[in-house]
Amino acid sequence: MRNIRNWTENWKQPLFDDGEKNLSLPIETPFADAPETLTLTREFRLPADEKASAFYLEIRALSGRCRIEIDGAPVREFRSVFAPHITDVTAFIKKGEAQTLTLTITPEARPDGLFILGGVSLIGTGLSHFALSDEKAPLAVRTVFTDAGVTVRLHAEIENPNNYDVLLFRLTSPEGILIDVKSARPTDANAAFDLPAPMLWEGLHAAYLYKAEVLLQRDSEMIDMTQCAFGIRDFRAEPGGFFTLNGIKLPLNVLLLRGSGTAADIGCLTALDANLAGLTSFSPDEDLLDRCDSLGILVFFKFPETGDDADFEELAILTRLLARHPSAAFMAYESRDPAYGKKFCATVKNNAQYMYTVGGCDILEEDTLSDAIPDVLLLNYAVSPEKNGFTELQSRFEAVLEAHPNYRFAVFPKAPECFTDRHSVGAARPDCSQEYFSMWHARVWEIFSTHKNTACYFTGFLSDESPKKDRSGLVTADRAEQKDAFWFYKSRFSAAPYCKLASLPASVTGKTVDVKCYTNALRLKLLVNGKEKKRRLPVRLSENVYVFEKIKLKRKKNVIELSCDNGADTTEVFRSKSRLSKK
Repeated sequence: MRNIRNWTENWKQPLFDDGEKNLSLPIETPFADAPETLTLTREFRLPADEKASAFYLEIRALSGRCRIEIDGAPVREFRSVFAPHITDVTAFIKKGEAQTLTLTITPEARPDGLFILGGVSLIGTGLSHFALSDEKAPLAVRTVFTDAGVTVRLHAEIENPNNYDVLLFRLTSPEGILIDVKSARPTDANAAFDLPAPMLWEGLHAAYLYKAEVLLQRDSEMIDMTQCAFGIRDFRAEPGGFFTLNGIKLPLNVLLLRGSGTAADIGCLTALDANLAGLTSFSPDEDLLDRCDSLGILVFFKFPETGDDADFEELAILTRLLARHPSAAFMAYESRDPAYGKKFCATVKNNAQYMYTVGGCDILEEDTLSDAIPDVLLLNYAVSPEKNGFTELQSRFEAVLEAHPNYRFAVFPKAPECFTDRHSVGAARPDCSQEYFSMWHARVWEIFSTHKNTACYFTGFLSDESPKKDRSGLVTADRAEQKDAFWFYKSRFSAAPYCKLASLPASVTGKTVDVKCYTNALRLKLLVNGKEKKRRLPVRLSENVYVFEKIKLKRKKNVIELSCDNGADTTEVFRSKSRLSKK
């Protein structure tokens, strides 16, 4: 079995005055604070009776160039942006002797402006073992739909296979029931399982996950094991410009997460009923991907182009890591070079057959559209705050659709930065109020969502970047407050009847107030201070947006309640005394 030594502390870094200081990993710092060269050393001694025969060094989440040496002997040099790298160091390990591991790193800035170095682990295992390398996945799963159901094909990669050993492939159902066990020789490490009535991974409705395990046995004793969870799904691009999941049309609504996302972000996604999370991180979080797998949330990845041929090596590593996740749906790039796009798409397809590719371009760059080769074109756009900004955008998009009727588009709006504590008298002007912000999203949604070629719709960033910078998210930076636009999208995404009151000022001076709400329900009931306003019918402002006009308020505290078929919401408004009124 494997022995993993996770080295995080006591790395020695030389100083200019011939001294040294101790460092711990991981390191994450602005690139401006990173040294030109980082030399880390660590002394180690493996026991003379160490049972492991093969050894690998794993370095996670490095941005830069790295040279590995053991006792001064060069082992490997590589360049990394975000993918983990595993190096075979078996030939350099001397059991029972003191040794020195040296990492010489030349930091490079990631596209997010950071320098990062994750943990370092030494993995020891037997001579025959499941693959530990950048180039091979230890266990690959492929699901094939047939007339009789689904065939699950498993393939294991084994280093130094020994035919005196036995492989056992085990398949377990989503309920934890063992389906079947099949044996094979290490030199032919394949197995196939026929499932006549499989439980499908159906996104938010039902995210059923199977588990595949492979055991390597010698004389009935397990010497190595690998496993993975996987979902059975048929996710495909249709000729009509949309995607289907298991044969059902699936509009894709994307929320971009800051970095690699947090548990609070996943909570927001599930509250919003969004079905696609966009990750801007360059080090995919396995725990977050596992949660998306189990919750039925698809994931969209953005791959950073740095202009180096090593990009494609890391892209291959990344797509192999993602291939087992049913949530992994899209890999995107932004290069305008058709040759880069062609190589990018081929690399993704060769390593993750179920992932689709996305190429980015500006909506005004007509010449880049003609060379499009990915499955989806991502159109970036910004709406002018001028009165005719939306009209110009709609005209431009319709012209693109007419010129390229067979393209499949993802659209990404650049939302305005808006405060969360201001309310305008009218939402017609771009004053960055809550009302204008939600109106902006509702108006842009109307432009793009109705076209069949819009396969993916980006609502923008889920959260603000910080309380003072980039406040264009649907929730605040601390994820504590949801803005009105968040509830607008909830009314669009949710399948169940839903209603939510728009935010109101905490205090007003007028005798009446307009009460706006977001809903997909057919019947609404409004109560003010416990009394139903039967004669106040809501006025439709736009799809899923309504307002009850001129609702009378009493002095001091007022309780406003909104209810629908399957939900309710309550807020309070304080009516203070106006200096201009004696009543």
